[in-house]
Amino acid sequence: MSEKGQDRIYHTPEEAQQLATQRQAEAALKTSIDLTEQFWRTWREQYLTSLREQHKIRMNEKRGSKRTPKIGDIVILWDAIQPRNTWKTARIVQIEDSPSKTIREVIVETPNKRRLRRPINRIVPLEINSDDDSPARQQQENTEARYNLRPRARINYKEQEADEQRERSDKGLISTTSLFTVALLSLCVQMTRAVPNKSDHQLHCKEGGVILSQSNGLPYEICAEEYCIEFRTPRHQEIVKFPSQITLHDHLVKWKTFDGTDVTIMETTCRAAPFCKQIDCVFCSAMMANPECWPRIAIAATGLMIYAGVAVCYCIFHVPVVVGTPLLYFLKITRSCGKWSIKLMWKFITSPFSTSYRRRRRRYSLSERVILLAIVYIATAQGCQDVNIFAHHSRSCYITNHSEYCTIDTAEILKINPFKQEACLRLRNNHASVLETKLLWKGLNLVCEKQTTLFSRSTRYALLDSKRCPHAGSCTGEKCGNVTRTSQISELHRANHFPGITGCVESCGGPGCDCFYPSSGCLFYRIYLIPNDEKVYEFFKCNRWKPIVNMQLQVNDADQSPREYNFQVVPNQPRSLPPFIVTLSSISIPPTPMLHTNFLTDGTIIAQTPTQLEPPLACASAQHAANLTCEVREDCKCTPAEVKMKCDCKEVNLTALIREPRYRLPILQPNLEFHPINGTVVSKIPQLPTAEFVLRIKGRFNTTAMRSQAVCTSEDAHCQGCYKCAKGAKALITCKSSTPRTWAEIQCGDDAFTVQCTDQGVQTNLSFVSETALFYRKCTIQCGITISEFKITGLLHYTGSLEGAVRRVLKGESEIFSEINLPDFTHLAETFLTWWMTLAITALLVIVALLITYFAVINAFPCTVTNTICHIFLALSRLTFRLLRILCMIPFRCLYLCLGKKTKSEEKNL
Repeated sequence: MSEKGQDRIYHTPEEAQQLATQRQAEAALKTSIDLTEQFWRTWREQYLTSLREQHKIRMNEKRGSKRTPKIGDIVILWDAIQPRNTWKTARIVQIEDSPSKTIREVIVETPNKRRLRRPINRIVPLEINSDDDSPARQQQENTEARYNLRPRARINYKEQEADEQRERSDKGLISTTSLFTVALLSLCVQMTRAVPNKSDHQLHCKEGGVILSQSNGLPYEICAEEYCIEFRTPRHQEIVKFPSQITLHDHLVKWKTFDGTDVTIMETTCRAAPFCKQIDCVFCSAMMANPECWPRIAIAATGLMIYAGVAVCYCIFHVPVVVGTPLLYFLKITRSCGKWSIKLMWKFITSPFSTSYRRRRRRYSLSERVILLAIVYIATAQGCQDVNIFAHHSRSCYITNHSEYCTIDTAEILKINPFKQEACLRLRNNHASVLETKLLWKGLNLVCEKQTTLFSRSTRYALLDSKRCPHAGSCTGEKCGNVTRTSQISELHRANHFPGITGCVESCGGPGCDCFYPSSGCLFYRIYLIPNDEKVYEFFKCNRWKPIVNMQLQVNDADQSPREYNFQVVPNQPRSLPPFIVTLSSISIPPTPMLHTNFLTDGTIIAQTPTQLEPPLACASAQHAANLTCEVREDCKCTPAEVKMKCDCKEVNLTALIREPRYRLPILQPNLEFHPINGTVVSKIPQLPTAEFVLRIKGRFNTTAMRSQAVCTSEDAHCQGCYKCAKGAKALITCKSSTPRTWAEIQCGDDAFTVQCTDQGVQTNLSFVSETALFYRKCTIQCGITISEFKITGLLHYTGSLEGAVRRVLKGESEIFSEINLPDFTHLAETFLTWWMTLAITALLVIVALLITYFAVINAFPCTVTNTICHIFLALSRLTFRLLRILCMIPFRCLYLCLGKKTKSEEKNL
């Protein structure tokens, strides 16, 4: 019973435990809120106040600092190229000693455990010292945990509240602990940002382009096939859209990124996108040469282009055009054609009834027979047969109890081009398949054979000058006549220890220039080079590129399971893969001006040098560059100014150049890549070359085991792609066979393929080259004795453009299909005629516009019309002015009349 005489509410053990747990949660939440408020109170009242005082103490030191670097200090690495918000953090791990006991350099360790040597003027200390860490850590270790969010035992929150009150009384302990916590959190954030990982760069494909995500804001470059674009100041997320001719096929996308230290390349393959949806222009070849996508827009754009072209040509050349004469000629030609057609039809109708026709018919019958026989014999004589251009074959066989074996020695020439990058060869014995081989092209690497041109150092220009009066110091004798580029002038002794050039110009003399003798003085000066670092840079070019071809050989025979060989071949060096011998007999590389570029290296990093780059310091060897005993090739323009010399020099900073992302290897270019491998340059050309291989097969094969009775079929397929282009058209077929696994031969006109077939069906892409937009092939498929047929049809697109051809020429790029090709005008006419109403309206509007333009430019009609309009306007203006004048004069006339009447009446009265 309670004091008021009421019974207490009874709770079951479960309800009591739930209520106790709820009270604990409320107490823990209250404690968490109190701690948060205490933290922000300490931050506002103590940390910000101390930070303001510390900032006031250091503010007068500008960029410098009187603090002494210590091991363990957290610093920020100064970088002249990158913005301040991207500077990396590091920890001092070693301090370099100097003879003067002054700290000049330190060794720092970055978050990725890389150690760098930096001068102290290239590091920025943080606001917290390493000395503050030890007491903070000690006090933090002695501090008890206030609460546990997931206690395993019963917790007395009243006891913890008493402990918290005791802790709040110790302000110094809380202040130091809070400062350490804030500094530690900020350091963790900085270290996390500095560590490069894959999450900083994300590459995702989207329809018609890619999505690029990057957190550091550094420049990067993105390439898709032969289309490349560079972002100097990218946003956090960029959406890149590729041209429609790129996204028409599956395309490889490469992303070159730079994290401030290293250059990396990310690759991904994006799926093809619908061609018509990717056309985002109106007056372009993609729109007008592919009217099947947007026919009305294509017809209208073509009409406007025709009108603009005719009008511009006329305005440029000013060719007078007479409209009446062409119309008269057109009517005369039409009348003549009509008369000729009527006469021809009349003769055709009346000729059977003419006797002369029958005599001519009997006379010409013999000659027609002779001509017919000649045509038949000529057609028979011109028939050709399939002949191997090169073939060497020898065969010897022997029969055992169960099978027949043959030793075969044959050689065939296989040609691979940028479009057909695989070659197939099948050995048969009657209808039995003995051996099936497929040679696939995997890529071409060109290894640079270096030829050093010169060595140099990264330097900066400096100028030292000295004015001397006549007959004083070195200004004696012939004065400036004795000074050469290599002269050592005592007045310029501070610059004589550096490579440079010396010069002298006459200056003022006499009492007006504080000189005693009334003669011209001497202005000595020396332009010298001060090294930026201790590295020696080597300039080199590739005297020759050694080709290395990556190949794959797939083999399928009866005795063994299918095999694959990945190997490399060089020209005229046979590669033995028993029973095969592969020899690269010839390789043709198209002209590529980018292969003649120059490179720069410091022993670790390789960069491409810009065109017409001349370093100011040219050394014959690396030793001469280290000793600074080199030739100076200055690029300065100097002018004297009384007692001083002013020079404007073109700086060449090799240190910044070799770290520039757009020059640093690897470099991505359309149809060309440069990669640094083992201290040299390797160029990768993925598509362009044409090669010829000699495949020799010499071995013993079982000729009785692979007689196939399988039946292979394929359904009709749809072909998509482009015509008159390098990538051509592709058709995806599904080959099914009556056996679990076999190989089938497909013949589509002049194109032949070897594909794999299974009972479940295997999909294979077949590549074709077409010169027309409408694609049609009737193909046969055979894997045994039975031959099946299927069709491949499709509508191809036109991807050529004058703009692309001009761009490739200007950039020095060369490829086989870079010539300007014309679209399929037959397909254009058929599509335009399908939309005949739009075509007629457009043609009528173009003709009307041309006529209006013609009359406006040629005839005097517009002048006459303009004069008439002007006369009418002037006449209306005069009429209006007169009417206004009359209206304005009416009141005055009325007043005049009234006054006149009054005067007359007064005169009468008098």
